[in-house]
Amino acid sequence: MNKVFELYLANAQEDEDRYAVLSLPATPYEMQDALERVGCRSSEEAYYQVEEYLDFEYLESVISPDCSLNHLNALAEKLSELNNRQSITFEGLLRMEQEKNEGQIPIHTLIQLAHNADCCHVVGEARNDSQLGRFYAENDFFEELADLPDKVFELLDFERIGREQRQAEGGVFTRGGYVVQNTELEQIPLPDDPPPKPDYTVLLEVGHAFFNAGENADRSAVIRLPASEEELDKTLEELDAVCWEECGFVCLDCAVPWAREWMEDEENLGTIRPFAEKLDQLQRQGQLSKYKALLLATDCEDLRDALELVDSVKEMVFSPAIYSPKDVALAELQAILDGDGLKSLLRHIDLDGYGQELIAADHEVLTPYGLLHRQDGELIPSRQKEDQGMGMEVCR
Repeated sequence: MNKVFELYLANAQEDEDRYAVLSLPATPYEMQDALERVGCRSSEEAYYQVEEYLDFEYLESVISPDCSLNHLNALAEKLSELNNRQSITFEGLLRMEQEKNEGQIPIHTLIQLAHNADCCHVVGEARNDSQLGRFYAENDFFEELADLPDKVFELLDFERIGREQRQAEGGVFTRGGYVVQNTELEQIPLPDDPPPKPDYTVLLEVGHAFFNAGENADRSAVIRLPASEEELDKTLEELDAVCWEECGFVCLDCAVPWAREWMEDEENLGTIRPFAEKLDQLQRQGQLSKYKALLLATDCEDLRDALELVDSVKEMVFSPAIYSPKDVALAELQAILDGDGLKSLLRHIDLDGYGQELIAADHEVLTPYGLLHRQDGELIPSRQKEDQGMGMEVCR
């Protein structure tokens, strides 16, 4: 999906030094992951700011700052699906709405306009009243002008014709031309907030002969993993495929968002399926954040290494409330000093530097999800390939 908004995301209740960058539309797990990185249990606890509007910069003065993050994502998802003509139509519908109501527009209305991007007529070559008037005159919209000699035709007041027609129709000019509504808007219900939780850990689009030309090239289906043998066999039948080797895969969403890239090189479900099952187990055990921290701490780069690392989760100690060297230093000092002594010391100590020393000495690794170290105090081994160079101690 094309990205529509770039967001700065932070925890509204905590220090804004802990932040994440989120692109919308975001998949359900991308949204969940971003919230975890800033220590939020739900989108209601998050503070966001739209840093960039990309192709829809005119929305900057329109979207209310108290708009729900999930509803903003729903708008972005629909906008990302629009083709060029539909994007022009959406801008036109928005301008019509602004002529009725100045200022910010409710997110429900914006979502409804985005879903009605086929209800207008677009005249791409008309960017002002004069061009619009000429378009109507040249295309026989007025019978009385149909047989005029060329010299007389060029004497017409095209600007007046266009203005009168625009005012009568209620049309508007956009960056992509003239837009006029020709059918009623379909009423679209406001999406659920929060949206339903994903019923998968890996979401795949599967196609028969997905990367090859042929009569089945456009035949595809969506698989929600983990899935039973019966469900997978049924999908093969729908695709008219004999085996998974005949199919190609595109990962649409994953409980470990960056693992989507690892699946691009997979030729069948041999590794993807057990990975999805392990993710499901970790999620049910409340260990998914710890596992993601481990993947980052080890610089894991492929699906097979990620699958092997699942068994190492139990060997790790995870502290999700600690996500900076300053937190590490404070936790250490609070364990050995009373309140008055701590207050006095804090005036003179470099907490960030002290925390970094503790992290190095204890073989700990900071990740966006929290602090991680082995139970036995040993180094967490890297899975990074040798020709990639050494990874940094603090994961970003």
